Amino acid sequence: MIDDDGVLRSDIFDDVYFSADNGLEETEYVFIQGNYLQRKIEAAAGQQCVVVETGFGTGLNFLATWRLFDAVKMPETKLHFISFEKYPLSKDIIRQALAPWDQQIGDYTKCLLDNYPLRAQGMHRIHMRDDVILDIIIGDVNDYISELHIPQGVDAWYLDGFAPAKNPDMWSTILFENMARLSKADTNFATFTAAGAVKRGLESAGFDVSKQQGFGRKRDMLVGSYKTQDSPEDVHKADHKVAIIGGGLAGTACAYILKQRGLNPVLFEASDHIAAGASGNAQGLYNPRFSAERSAEAEFYSAAFMTAYRTFETLSKDHDIDFDPCGTVHLMTDDQKTKRFSKMHRKWGWGEAHMSIISAEQASKRAGVDVDFDALYLPEAGVVSPHKLCNAYVHDVECRLGAAVHDIAQSGQQWMIEGELFDSVIIANAMGAQSYKQMRWLPIYTVRGQMTEVKSQNKTAPEINICFGGYTTRVKEGIQHVGSTFQKDRDNTDNDPQDNTENLERLFDYVPQLKDKLEVLGARAALRTSSKDYFPIIGAAPDYEEWLDGGQSDMRGLYVSTAHGSHGVVSSIMGAHLIADMIVGAPHALPQNAVAQLAPDRFLRRDRKKGII
Repeated sequence: MIDDDGVLRSDIFDDVYFSADNGLEETEYVFIQGNYLQRKIEAAAGQQCVVVETGFGTGLNFLATWRLFDAVKMPETKLHFISFEKYPLSKDIIRQALAPWDQQIGDYTKCLLDNYPLRAQGMHRIHMRDDVILDIIIGDVNDYISELHIPQGVDAWYLDGFAPAKNPDMWSTILFENMARLSKADTNFATFTAAGAVKRGLESAGFDVSKQQGFGRKRDMLVGSYKTQDSPEDVHKADHKVAIIGGGLAGTACAYILKQRGLNPVLFEASDHIAAGASGNAQGLYNPRFSAERSAEAEFYSAAFMTAYRTFETLSKDHDIDFDPCGTVHLMTDDQKTKRFSKMHRKWGWGEAHMSIISAEQASKRAGVDVDFDALYLPEAGVVSPHKLCNAYVHDVECRLGAAVHDIAQSGQQWMIEGELFDSVIIANAMGAQSYKQMRWLPIYTVRGQMTEVKSQNKTAPEINICFGGYTTRVKEGIQHVGSTFQKDRDNTDNDPQDNTENLERLFDYVPQLKDKLEVLGARAALRTSSKDYFPIIGAAPDYEEWLDGGQSDMRGLYVSTAHGSHGVVSSIMGAHLIADMIVGAPHALPQNAVAQLAPDRFLRRDRKKGII
């Protein structure tokens, strides 16, 4: 709430978000000057400056940092700002709280609010601008900070959040020890507090700590630096010319993100057009993959859904991708689904605004057709055209169509493809990944799926997407799509009338009101690629021969993104962010438990544990 002094105050901690004297001046004094941030941005010329903050709040610290960055940055320098927030504020509260500084930071505030994430637990990668990335981590800092990976180390720590006396849990040994883990020799920190417990905790973790005069009414504050002499992780620096093999969702998403990050992607597609395979459907639902627990897989799919939603929202402003966030109900058609969805609703931390359990009556009202089951409702879920999305991803990327890549080979620190050298290669051509000797061992396979396009005699229903094991999209201009078959034992893509019958019969079992009201117009069958453990394969490619000899290194500069299965619309864009982070040595967009679960070498780690290799 806003108190009588016009200052935002937390009802939970009974403490203010910033000084009653002047919040912007406090930020500049405590965090920007306290961390010598102008000097750090200037020293990062052509590289990245990484700032980590322990309480996002209104975003005031980020906005002031961004303004300074724009004032002093050198060409090609990038700002990567990471902030934790356990209790995210609404857009309206942020807008109201920051109104006093509209003249100084109003344009920055508008950009933040335009890109503000859904208030759901997890890591949110926000591409503010090509040279400014904001990662907001919604959740307890003590749960997530150990999952951060920042290869080049943190440049400055903003220890914000509420006073230790009001919020003691945040100022923990876990925080201080992970600050040390993520810091480098010249890392600074600054904080508004001078509490003895904070000073002792930082000193115990290896920081030099000193007091200096506080801001406004505060007598003292703490500043300091990390004492280590360790060098940051070595990152392959080159011209970043990247070959991407595959023109479906996985490959085009990588091209889109790499282009944003200032790299030079070149996409190779064997067909004469983009999205020739499973990514070529006219409509595709975007949903997270559901799980009862908040596991590594859940962290990935939650982050992927949020990233996909913001990406589609942004792309749809300039490109026709048939983005329609109409909402989706997932019917709880049996006891197993009821238990899984109910537990997911409790444990994923999305909040009622973004995920709720609704009654059959409520589901029927939202859908515009009668259903007999309670449902999990996701209001931001919807549909997009995978085919149009792929083309939008590569609208300004060099694409070589009809260009099959038969072999990739190392050449010193680079890779040779069709006689041309590249600094990195991303294999993103689904089952085609196995055609390269470096990836023949991958445990992947295809699943055939056929989607049916139908014309509805009832043009107003369903009004949102309905999922029930299969799915139907909402009616749009009299057309809806019903899917999809799931066949591991077939590898052809010919349309099968029996599959259309199967799709419609399953729909009528759960939405009988639509029976005899749908006319089949056509169908499309495709082969989706899945993995042995049903989870995408994203990350650095391991050196298989070395693993067989007892080693465990990666093949430098070679990456893979495949096995996205039926959730490729969301998982591919998150995978693209992760691979881009790996290539440029940026902080990872995902928790490390999720990164390890996605990594191609996970199968080799498991085989080694079993004694197979």
